[in-house]
Amino acid sequence: MSSAAGRRRLGAALQQAVGGRAAFDLEREAGAPGSGLLANPSRARLFQVLLDRPMLHLAGASRACRLAPPSTRWHLKVLKGAGLVQSVRSARGVRYFVTGTVDAGTRDVLLALHRGRSLPLLASVAAAPGRTVRELADDVGCSSQAVLRAFRDLHAHHLIETLRDGKFVRSYPAEGLGRFVSKRASGLPGQYSRVEAALSQAGESVSVSRRSRGELVFQVGRRGARREFRLRPDAFFAPGTRP
Repeated sequence: MSSAAGRRRLGAALQQAVGGRAAFDLEREAGAPGSGLLANPSRARLFQVLLDRPMLHLAGASRACRLAPPSTRWHLKVLKGAGLVQSVRSARGVRYFVTGTVDAGTRDVLLALHRGRSLPLLASVAAAPGRTVRELADDVGCSSQAVLRAFRDLHAHHLIETLRDGKFVRSYPAEGLGRFVSKRASGLPGQYSRVEAALSQAGESVSVSRRSRGELVFQVGRRGARREFRLRPDAFFAPGTRP
C-alpha cells in the first residue's frame, strides 16, 4: 500500500473516530459537486415518499424507500436537523412528514390512513367501487377481519360507505373522501409555500417547474445539480405508494 493511500485511509478513519460516521458522511456530501441536502439519491427518495405519504413511521418509510431502517433513521435525522422534516408521536409510534404539508385539519385523517391496512383498502375501494369485503381482502392481501377493522377508522372519518347487496356488503368512496382530497388540492399552493420556505431556510435553491390544481412540480438543488419533486393531493392512491 502506498504511503499516500495510507494517509487517505488514516485521515478518513480519524474523521470517523472524532466526529462519528454520520458527521464524516455529511461533511463528505457537503464537499461533493452539486451538493445539497437532497443531492443524495436515497435522501431525495425519502423526501418524495414523505411528500406523497405524510405521517409515515420509520418502518413504513424504510419499506417505501427500500432502505435499511438504520439508513432511513440517519437520513431522517439529517432532514429533521435541517428543518425539512418534522415528527409527531402518535399512539403507535413516531410519525414523520415534510415541514408544511400537514395541518390540524388533516392530521387525524392522515394518521387514520396509516393504521393497519386502511390506506391500501381505501385505494382499492377508490379504484373499483362496489367490491365486497372478501374481494378487498384478496386485493390487498389480508384477512376479512383486517378489512373490517380498517373499516372502523375509514367510516369514522367518512371516507367510505358500505351498502348491503343481498348477502354481500359492498364498499364505495364516501363524500368525506372527496372533501378531503379537495381540501388537500386547494391547500396545495400553501403547502408549497411552506415547503419552499423550509428549503430556502436550509440553503437550498427552489423553483416551480409546473403547476396545476392536481399537481405542483418543483426543482431543488444548487451548483448545476437539481432534482425534481412533486406535490399531489391524491398521491396516497398511487399503486407505488401502497405499503
